[in-house]
Amino acid sequence: MPANVDLFENSAVLRMRQGSPVRLELANARVVADRVVLAVNYEADRLGVLKSRLVGSTLAGSFTRALAADELDSLGSLREWGAISLHGGGATLRLTRDGRISIRNTAEYHGSKLLSDAELERRQQVHRAAFDKRFPQLRHVPFEYAWSGVEGITRNGTNFFGRRCDRVFYAGGYNGSGVSRGTAFGTAIADYASGETSQTVSDCLASAPAPRIPPRPLLDVAAWFQVRSRFRAVGLDR
Repeated sequence: MPANVDLFENSAVLRMRQGSPVRLELANARVVADRVVLAVNYEADRLGVLKSRLVGSTLAGSFTRALAADELDSLGSLREWGAISLHGGGATLRLTRDGRISIRNTAEYHGSKLLSDAELERRQQVHRAAFDKRFPQLRHVPFEYAWSGVEGITRNGTNFFGRRCDRVFYAGGYNGSGVSRGTAFGTAIADYASGETSQTVSDCLASAPAPRIPPRPLLDVAAWFQVRSRFRAVGLDR
């Protein structure tokens, strides 16, 4: 990190008090800031921003152990690649730089929460079945790691970008495209919060607003149905 940056990890912000300056309350500390950029995607509403606009979809995936040389050769000559499904919410596959295959093919509404170890173990059975179909020559290769994560999605697939109050800026709601859109929006929000302008900033500011989502418990029913419909047949693509 640059010399003028201080990084504090494992320091959850419990509350944000907007004003001049902005005050962030942590468990055992308080941060006072002239400007704040929120880069928390679907969790922004927990800090009082974008209420009833975003919902979290829970994803899960697995990593194999590092493949041996002959196992890598069975995949072709490329030693690092990524592939996504033609299905809008389909599986994602990667051959990582250290020679592992990563597969992600489950997505669901889970109350915007991560999966427990037991739930993740059950999802890994889905990963295993799809992996064996795609790579029958690697059926013997075990999974070494599993993960779950939450992405922010909106009713109309748009993103959020801009000034949410006088001193608070926000970029997020990437609808599963965080690597590409998140990079662009993150660069643009830093420029925008600093008073800079660019074509990227203008493009991000042109994002269509997302409609409101219903309150709970209607949210739970609607989100479950919408996520299930969006990701129908995920894991069955070839």
